Amino acid sequence: MRCDPTGDSMSARDSPLTGYADRMALKLAVALLLAVPALGTATTPADLSGDPLVRAGWLATQATYDLEVDVTFDAVEVAGKRSAGGSLRSAGVAFGVAKGGLLATAAHVAAPSAEQVAAEHHLRASTDTSPVAAADWARSNRARAVGLRVTLRVSRVLPDGQRLGQVGAELAGPSTVDASGDVAILRIDTPEAPALALAPIQQRSGRVLLVGISPTNGPDVRTPTYETGDLGAIRVESDYVDLVGLDAPIRSGDSGAPVVNRRGQVVGLVSQWVSERPGGAIASSTRIDAAVREVAAPGPTESSIQFGAAMKRIWGSDFRRARTLLTTPSLSTDPLARYELARLDTLERGRRLVETNGRMRRGLIALAIASAIAATWFLVGARRQDPFVTPFGMLGAAGDPDDEGPDDGMSPSPS
Repeated sequence: MRCDPTGDSMSARDSPLTGYADRMALKLAVALLLAVPALGTATTPADLSGDPLVRAGWLATQATYDLEVDVTFDAVEVAGKRSAGGSLRSAGVAFGVAKGGLLATAAHVAAPSAEQVAAEHHLRASTDTSPVAAADWARSNRARAVGLRVTLRVSRVLPDGQRLGQVGAELAGPSTVDASGDVAILRIDTPEAPALALAPIQQRSGRVLLVGISPTNGPDVRTPTYETGDLGAIRVESDYVDLVGLDAPIRSGDSGAPVVNRRGQVVGLVSQWVSERPGGAIASSTRIDAAVREVAAPGPTESSIQFGAAMKRIWGSDFRRARTLLTTPSLSTDPLARYELARLDTLERGRRLVETNGRMRRGLIALAIASAIAATWFLVGARRQDPFVTPFGMLGAAGDPDDEGPDDGMSPSPS
């Protein structure tokens, strides 16, 4: 019995063994290709981000403070009549802007006017009044708070919500309040406090990042937040002058927060937000520069420079040098520097894990490519080759007694 190419015997492409191998090879190749991008994916923390804006924001976090404001007043005077006084508490953000413990923030937070306090008191007492309506009420009725006293406190806030080193703050001087531009300069008794560099807004456009401190897990837990936006993307009407629109999400309590460019330089601070849509307005760095120059020259401090250098080493995976920089005298008491220092061991283990994952990814990619090539070669080659003899056909051709085979002249003669 012989295998007939035109008969009923199975060809290579019809063999169950061949079909099974085809399917398994293709499934293996697809599975490996799908597994490669899924390996090692995770959310990148802000301090390890590769985005230049986010990195700049992380550097600005070192000089950013949570600002608490307590306002007390003896009475509210409306149209010549006085009503009982009271107290108000609010929150904002301040940031280092010069040596000697000088911080910048929004004037309406740190140095509210008597009219603003009266409007805020009226707003909180009337549940059906909007902020705009309260301001109009105070303006039309010439309402003002009498016996006004403001107490300021600032503290550093770490990414995990820890609030550290709360200290008192005060206005750096009467001339450091720019009421029309919504800028105020504060002073704290921490001469080595980190400070950031200012940069003028060359064009009222461009991508920037806002470093806020906002409630995250309840009203009493405020942590750093980072929001990007475009300068000049929206128009905002305001009683303040020289404001620039920003379409980044701005939350209540972000007033005074620094807005930085890709180099980590401050181009402005948050002045107001718009409740109807994401966005608001910032007071320009020109106004900040003018206000701080009344008492000192603006510029970064040694601690800010050293922290930036340390973070660049961390981003370059040079953890040994980063550890040396984070332990310099200027950073010895800095909370964020100690936070990064405590994480270096974890980061080193993470680097080793990333390197291992990198080798695994490269191995999987190579294996996936090889599997795909092998599967393609197997499919194409199997369809081009001649049909093979089935196992049963091969046995029959070699040892079937009914098949006499060709006469080679050596067969015995019949008896």
